[in-house]
Amino acid sequence: MSETELWALVARAQAAYDALSPAERAAHDAAQRAGWARGNLAIDRRKTESTSSLLAARQETHGDFRSTAWVAQTLRDVFRHEIGWENKSPVVREVLDAIALKLARILSGDADCEDHWIDIIGYAELALIEIRAKETTL
Repeated sequence: MSETELWALVARAQAAYDALSPAERAAHDAAQRAGWARGNLAIDRRKTESTSSLLAARQETHGDFRSTAWVAQTLRDVFRHEIGWENKSPVVREVLDAIALKLARILSGDADCEDHWIDIIGYAELALIEIRAKETTL
């Protein structure tokens, strides 16, 4: 799905919601909240405990979250202050942001964790796909 198609889908969904009566909107919103309460967003003790152990494991490979966040945000600030940032497509900007996070994890955590490097390659591949798609439409 292209970005244009995605935004058209979002616009249609918003228009459909806007066309609902106040009572229909209230029913829709209540049904959505009830679904969230039954789904993945419901928090129980088991999920909290598994999240704690996941965070502890991630700290081994990703480093201290505060440090990683500082490095990632600093890199992103550098990107956004570069003259060419605004000329990049949303896909390329997102790839650069994702790579900034991966670099932050490498710097703050375990640089020998292959997943970090593989993820960077994957994100770079996504940028190449975007560039090649643009070249074929020119």
